[in-house]
Amino acid sequence: FQKTPRNDEIALVTQESDPKWSDFVYWTVAATLYADEYQIKQDFYLDMPVVKVFGPRLEDMFRQTIKAVGNYREMNAKLVDDDVDQGARNEQNLNPYKAQIYVPYYAPPNMG
Repeated sequence: FQKTPRNDEIALVTQESDPKWSDFVYWTVAATLYADEYQIKQDFYLDMPVVKVFGPRLEDMFRQTIKAVGNYREMNAKLVDDDVDQGARNEQNLNPYKAQIYVPYYAPPNMG
């Protein structure tokens, strides 16, 4: 990985017309946040849960994600300059509630 200067923005982008891929990307990123919250580091990727939501072929996708890139904090450390405090931004919603994570909502098609 090449570290990104602190003034550059990096983001994952998916197309609205491909909701299955968008969900897949969302849950992959959510897995890195889960691993960070439960302090599951790259070396301990087998501590990640097995999931069956994407079918039997991908039941270890969360484990493989953490094996490949580490948890959110580890991934960030590889990509962002060391002098950027990512923790404060990620922990801003901890009090009085737990961290708020957006869950995608897809409205049913217009029946009219």
